[in-house]
Amino acid sequence: MPEAGELTGKVALVTGGSAGIGRAICHKLARLGAAVAVMARREEAVAKVVSEIEAEGGRGLAVVCDVTDYAAEPHRVQWRLSCLSPASSPGTSPR
Repeated sequence: MPEAGELTGKVALVTGGSAGIGRAICHKLARLGAAVAVMARREEAVAKVVSEIEAEGGRGLAVVCDVTDYAAEPHRVQWRLSCLSPASSPGTSPR
Protein backbone atom coordinates (compact mmCIF):
# COMPACT_ATOMS: atom_id res chain seq x y z
CA MET A 1 0.00 0.00 0.00
CA PRO A 2 1.44 3.41 -0.96
CA GLU A 3 2.21 5.78 1.90
CA ALA A 4 1.54 9.50 2.36
CA GLY A 5 4.23 11.60 0.74
CA GLU A 6 5.30 8.84 -1.63
CA LEU A 7 4.42 10.97 -4.66
CA THR A 8 5.83 14.27 -3.38
CA GLY A 9 7.39 16.21 -6.24
CA LYS A 10 5.32 14.38 -8.86
CA VAL A 11 2.52 15.79 -11.00
CA ALA A 12 -0.54 13.71 -11.87
CA LEU A 13 -3.06 14.53 -14.61
CA VAL A 14 -6.43 12.88 -14.13
CA THR A 15 -8.91 13.04 -16.98
CA GLY A 16 -12.51 12.77 -15.87
CA GLY A 17 -11.35 14.00 -12.47
CA SER A 18 -14.47 15.94 -11.55
CA ALA A 19 -16.70 13.01 -10.59
CA GLY A 20 -16.87 9.36 -9.65
CA ILE A 21 -13.76 7.22 -9.87
CA GLY A 22 -11.71 10.07 -11.36
CA ARG A 23 -12.54 12.31 -8.40
CA ALA A 24 -11.58 9.59 -5.94
CA ILE A 25 -8.29 9.06 -7.80
CA CYS A 26 -7.54 12.81 -7.61
CA HIS A 27 -8.03 12.78 -3.85
CA LYS A 28 -5.92 9.65 -3.36
CA LEU A 29 -3.05 11.01 -5.46
CA ALA A 30 -3.15 14.29 -3.53
CA ARG A 31 -3.05 12.44 -0.19
CA LEU A 32 0.03 10.60 -1.48
CA GLY A 33 1.71 13.96 -2.11
CA ALA A 34 1.24 14.48 -5.85
CA ALA A 35 0.23 17.83 -7.28
CA VAL A 36 -2.96 16.96 -9.16
CA ALA A 37 -4.24 18.49 -12.39
CA VAL A 38 -7.95 17.76 -12.43
CA MET A 39 -9.16 17.64 -16.03
CA ALA A 40 -12.80 17.55 -17.14
CA ARG A 41 -15.30 19.50 -19.21
CA ARG A 42 -17.33 21.21 -16.47
CA GLU A 43 -15.54 24.18 -14.93
CA GLU A 44 -17.60 24.30 -11.74
CA ALA A 45 -17.10 20.59 -11.03
CA VAL A 46 -13.35 20.75 -11.69
CA ALA A 47 -12.99 23.82 -9.46
CA LYS A 48 -14.85 22.05 -6.65
CA VAL A 49 -12.49 19.07 -6.68
CA VAL A 50 -9.45 21.37 -6.71
CA SER A 51 -10.89 23.30 -3.75
CA GLU A 52 -11.41 20.04 -1.85
CA ILE A 53 -7.82 18.96 -2.54
CA GLU A 54 -6.45 22.33 -1.42
CA ALA A 55 -8.63 22.31 1.72
CA GLU A 56 -6.95 19.01 2.65
CA GLY A 57 -3.51 20.61 2.21
CA GLY A 58 -2.78 19.34 -1.31
CA ARG A 59 -1.93 21.12 -4.55
CA GLY A 60 -4.49 21.08 -7.33
CA LEU A 61 -5.02 22.71 -10.68
CA ALA A 62 -8.24 22.95 -12.68
CA VAL A 63 -7.89 22.12 -16.37
CA VAL A 64 -11.15 22.53 -18.27
CA CYS A 65 -10.85 20.54 -21.46
CA ASP A 66 -12.74 18.06 -23.61
CA VAL A 67 -10.25 15.28 -24.37
CA THR A 68 -12.38 14.16 -27.32
CA ASP A 69 -11.72 17.53 -29.03
CA TYR A 70 -8.43 16.89 -30.84
CA ALA A 71 -8.22 20.55 -31.83
CA ALA A 72 -8.28 21.66 -28.18
CA GLU A 73 -5.45 23.83 -27.01
CA PRO A 74 -2.70 21.31 -26.15
CA HIS A 75 -0.11 24.03 -25.52
CA ARG A 76 -2.39 25.72 -23.01
CA VAL A 77 -2.85 22.43 -21.18
CA GLN A 78 0.93 21.90 -21.22
CA TRP A 79 1.52 25.35 -19.74
CA ARG A 80 -1.07 24.76 -17.02
CA LEU A 81 0.62 21.49 -16.08
CA SER A 82 3.97 23.26 -15.86
CA CYS A 83 2.45 25.42 -13.11
CA LEU A 84 2.35 22.32 -10.91
CA SER A 85 5.96 21.33 -11.43
CA PRO A 86 8.15 21.40 -8.33
CA ALA A 87 10.18 24.24 -9.84
CA SER A 88 7.14 26.51 -10.27
CA SER A 89 6.23 29.12 -7.76
CA PRO A 90 2.78 30.34 -6.68
CA GLY A 91 1.43 32.98 -9.00
CA THR A 92 3.15 31.67 -12.12
CA SER A 93 1.48 33.13 -15.19
CA PRO A 94 1.50 32.35 -18.91
CA ARG A 95 3.89 34.13 -21.23
